[in-house]
Amino acid sequence: MRLSGAAAIAEALADAGVRAAYSFPGSPATKVSQALERAGRVRHAWTVNEAVAATMALAGAALRNWGTACIIKHVGTNVALDALATGAQLSEYASPCLLVEGIDARPRTSQNAQDNRPLWSAHARVVALEPGNPDECYALTRWAARLSARSGMPVVVRAEERVLSAEAEVAVEAAATLPAEPPAWQQPVPLISTAKTCGFHVERRARLLAAVELPYALAPGAGPRGYLVAGQMGALAAAGAPTLRLGGCHPLPAARIRGFAHALDELVVVEEGLPLLTEAVRALGLGARVLRGELPPAVPSPPLVRPELPELPASDWASFYAHARAGMPGFAATDPRLALFRALRALARPTLIASDPGTTGVLGIRDGLVDLKLQMGCAAPAAGALADAGVAALPVAVMGDTNFYHSELAGVLDNAMAGREVLHVLVVNRKSEMTAGVRTPYLTDGALDALLCAAGLAVVPDLAAAAGARGPRIVVAHTETEVAADM
Repeated sequence: MRLSGAAAIAEALADAGVRAAYSFPGSPATKVSQALERAGRVRHAWTVNEAVAATMALAGAALRNWGTACIIKHVGTNVALDALATGAQLSEYASPCLLVEGIDARPRTSQNAQDNRPLWSAHARVVALEPGNPDECYALTRWAARLSARSGMPVVVRAEERVLSAEAEVAVEAAATLPAEPPAWQQPVPLISTAKTCGFHVERRARLLAAVELPYALAPGAGPRGYLVAGQMGALAAAGAPTLRLGGCHPLPAARIRGFAHALDELVVVEEGLPLLTEAVRALGLGARVLRGELPPAVPSPPLVRPELPELPASDWASFYAHARAGMPGFAATDPRLALFRALRALARPTLIASDPGTTGVLGIRDGLVDLKLQMGCAAPAAGALADAGVAALPVAVMGDTNFYHSELAGVLDNAMAGREVLHVLVVNRKSEMTAGVRTPYLTDGALDALLCAAGLAVVPDLAAAAGARGPRIVVAHTETEVAADM
């Protein structure tokens, strides 16, 4: 099948069983999104920004039988960074989640040539793959989906504009059989990242990364000088010289690089952007002299070897959470928000509650009143993703008013414009309880209601009215509470 790199990624996402993909327009990544829409095999939605797109992909993958993808360009990761640095570090997702980055390394439609390899390695801490031609776009995306499904962690596919635009024959695999069962929330305990649990997620991710080896290609050659080629450069090897090409940028395959460089006097690292690979290889303390340089006359690289997926350590998240919750703060018996959460749980239709990481959300975790909590701004887009999947429970987004203005508003607007079946609950007390009781800017009550109505939300007076309504709706709950600052 002859495909462009972008169409190959789209084909692979569909063949891998991805059910929903979220994007914000931005070349060259938009080529993948448009290919998805043309094929019509994956449910695709444009979102108001990349933070919403990334959060919806991550939250949707928390469901069984609902593989997801987020598709953004290299500078779009800046907008999504809060989601990527928090939610992408969790390794308890129930379905595959792929993050597709379109790289504009020699910028044609971008304001810069930003190099995001540090983001994927140091912030999100994910496996990041880099195909060098359209066939590898397909093969590595399929491999990424299998790895994500086995490990429970998101996996990144980074493709440069030249690779996305190139056309070639692509060897496709049989499409995965989609499960007959509808998507469902089957997390045994809440899926959260907080101050008390982030260490668990970091340590578990380190164990997973240590078990994964990146795809690679080894081209034989003679002489004392060898070449190490970054995958985004393309499927190239130095003519006549030993060449090791990496099919990704993280985790660094230190043992393979040492073995390759053992008999060399010089190792030339060929990469675009920052000298990140060069510096990392120098830090390995090789016997060979490490230089940054360019490829001499190049030839096509041998195909990438995709290592067998490893046996990975099982998650002990449920037992960790059961132990950690004993030290978590909870609502005082007289706190009106406790009654609010209990009323949500008592609705005739079961609820799935996503909350932001403000005080209201944090206090609801200990007693199982919150199902999902990731980064600032996660509640509304997470609930929107659950609604998109058509879960039987009612998706609820509980937001504090400080976080609402800070980062939830975009997700609320996205849900309103998409007409999603989400109940939003805005808890208003006009101060930042999580941090020193600071008063940040707020609208008056009338102006807030007008804003919400103009966005397309039904502003309903209480939960009883909300339970009987349909579509995107919101309850504004005014509370007067006193809690300790700087929780």
